[in-house]
Amino acid sequence: TIGGRGGIIADWNCNQLFMNFSNMQTIDLTYLDTSYVINMRAMFRGCNNLSVLNLEGFDTLNVTNMNYMFADINKLNSLELDMFNTSNVVSMSAMFYNCNSLTSLNLDGFDTSNVTDMSSMFERCNSLTDLDVSNFNTDKVESMAFMFQNCTSLIDLNLGGFDTSNVVSMSAMFYNCNSLTSLNLDGFDTSNVTDMSSMFSRCSSLKTIDMRNAVFNATSYGSMFSFTSGLTVIVKDEVARSWIQDKLGSNGTAVIGSI
Repeated sequence: TIGGRGGIIADWNCNQLFMNFSNMQTIDLTYLDTSYVINMRAMFRGCNNLSVLNLEGFDTLNVTNMNYMFADINKLNSLELDMFNTSNVVSMSAMFYNCNSLTSLNLDGFDTSNVTDMSSMFERCNSLTDLDVSNFNTDKVESMAFMFQNCTSLIDLNLGGFDTSNVVSMSAMFYNCNSLTSLNLDGFDTSNVTDMSSMFSRCSSLKTIDMRNAVFNATSYGSMFSFTSGLTVIVKDEVARSWIQDKLGSNGTAVIGSI
């Protein structure tokens, strides 16, 4: 257990500060002043016995890097991060990677307006059944590769607010999300996406994908729908239908929907 009051971190760098403190079960950091910190990369990574983490009062205003911040915390059931100020964060790559006991994750207050990298952000969070990230501002994001890969318990995923107009890679974005039955991606602008390889691969329960506003310019698309079956993909026009049907093969049917 780490706790107390009155401390201050004057350094800008908390990179790997508590990384691999594998015997630590609780951390109370309400006493820390982190107002100078700009780097929290892998700050708690590998604290795999941590079951309680109190970050109330954490000042993250100046933080730009949260890559792997909570990765590999295997016993933590819930995280309340709605108080985080993330307005200056540029990268959240693998931020919650392999948090495989998380059943509750509150990101309601997240400001992601400057984030460019969300790759692997929730990869292997395989106990989460629902995830609401509809409040995310993603208009600067360039990579969503592996973002939800192996979220095997996810049955409800709200991506309604996503702006994907600058995204280049969606490789394996939903790979092995094998509890999802439908995906509403009708707001996805995929005109700059070049990599869709394995995007929906192994989504074995998925029956409907709505991509009726998507433009398909991807040059990498191998195994895009591998290990799926009976899938219906809704697209905008005959050009999109022909492109998707070619990638679906016998795994499903592409149909034109009204816009």
